[in-house]
Amino acid sequence: MKNLARLLAAWSAFAGYALLIGVMVAASLAWPGYDQLRQYISELGATGAPHGPQVTLWGFFIPGVLLVAFSLLAFLALPRSVTSSLGFLLVAAFAAGYFFAGIYPCDFGCVTEGGSESQRLHELFGLAGYVGAPLTLGLLAFASRRWEGAKFLFPLGIAGAVVCAVSLPLLAPEFEFHGAAQRALEAAMALWILSCAAYLVRRRPSSSA
Repeated sequence: MKNLARLLAAWSAFAGYALLIGVMVAASLAWPGYDQLRQYISELGATGAPHGPQVTLWGFFIPGVLLVAFSLLAFLALPRSVTSSLGFLLVAAFAAGYFFAGIYPCDFGCVTEGGSESQRLHELFGLAGYVGAPLTLGLLAFASRRWEGAKFLFPLGIAGAVVCAVSLPLLAPEFEFHGAAQRALEAAMALWILSCAAYLVRRRPSSSA
């Protein structure tokens, strides 16, 4: 059972990020003038965006489902502790931000003041995952020290937590390069999750959990 959870968790993460990154790259290339450094990722799926409906489905909703599945399956497959339980719960909350972004797209331009109900819910669910990102990686970094052969996940998690903590206040629209800050935070989370997925693939089936 744990071996099945291990493999399903890994491939859920790989598939989720392959879709998310692939759709975001394709949608940004198909939008002339879109600025990766100065615009939020959510703007690609916003109401009125060139390919908004496709982005919300294939770039947010489905990856969100897959990454929530990763968090639950990885929790089942790996040695359990208070830190790992809390860490993977927060990963699920982060991934749920994608899921709900697929249901509640932001308004065109993701304007934060005077927005629609969909805009407000989009911000609520997305911000909840972002605020918890530094703690998420910190908890999982310490939890991973108990996993056989996973020592590399500790420094990766600590470095990622620092990146998330630095990026978080720079997500405000007043900061000119808020798009770059968002992508730095997203990249820190993605790198740890994908590294954990790679660890799950390599982990010996006979390893105790």
